[in-house]
Amino acid sequence: MVARISTFALYNAINGNNLALQSKYGETQSQISSGLKSVDYKGIAESSNTLLALQTDLSETEAYLDNITLAQNKYNTMLATIGLLQDRAESFRVDIAASMGTPSDPGTDGAFVATAQADYDDFVGALNSQFSGDYIFSGTASNILPVDITDPGYVGVVTPPSAANFNYYQGNTADQTVPIGNNLSVDTTINAADPAIEQALRAFRLIIDNPGDSVARTEALDLIDQALDGLNIMYSDVAANLTTTDRQEELLSEQQSIVKNTISDIRDVDLAEASLRSEALAAQLQASYTVSSKAFQISLIDYLR
Repeated sequence: MVARISTFALYNAINGNNLALQSKYGETQSQISSGLKSVDYKGIAESSNTLLALQTDLSETEAYLDNITLAQNKYNTMLATIGLLQDRAESFRVDIAASMGTPSDPGTDGAFVATAQADYDDFVGALNSQFSGDYIFSGTASNILPVDITDPGYVGVVTPPSAANFNYYQGNTADQTVPIGNNLSVDTTINAADPAIEQALRAFRLIIDNPGDSVARTEALDLIDQALDGLNIMYSDVAANLTTTDRQEELLSEQQSIVKNTISDIRDVDLAEASLRSEALAAQLQASYTVSSKAFQISLIDYLR
């Protein structure tokens, strides 16, 4: 009777060993095919909370990086546009300075006004430029053309001494901040109601509306100098925001890399090690099957003896 129980126990032990080896082999094959230590959190239960927290951090970091990319693209467009405004204003200033003290002449005055008109048109065109379908200089009213020089409150002859007139502006002066990190945001709006822009537009109109008028030229020169100072400040402010986003991008990219590596250490399997383990388990399983086949060849008569 003892022999019968022992033989039965041996069969159970062999079967149990085979099942255990099959389970381990199957798990290893699943790891190799998926690249993961476990297809669910059960296999990494001790680290599941840490993994969930890290994945949340990674999602937040990637969202911030997406915001940074959009902000950087917009800032670069803003800088290029402000650069064009500065270029037109500087060209206009050079022409005014060259005209100071020269006697009025219909031909010369006409050429000067034509050049001023061309710079004015370029200036207004730049103010009405777009980024990704949105008007850059409209504040948060990005679907509205910011500068309308045909506005009833803006049309008419400008004569010296002139007064500030912002009726050309159709947008708003609201700010829109974009989060690029914990407790860190940047303003991605700009508007054409800036005094520097109004001064530049008025300077252009003084020359266009008053050909050969030396008083208009003197005032226009003073206004364009003020406008250039203001445009330089505007450019510096946007450049500072771009620098902030560039630095934050560098920090978050490093953080993203660290978090990704940590997640990988917890979740991902070492494929080389898993392959070696799979081969070893396959060999053990084959050996166990061989032992099982020989053991199970014992007849029932042998078992009953």
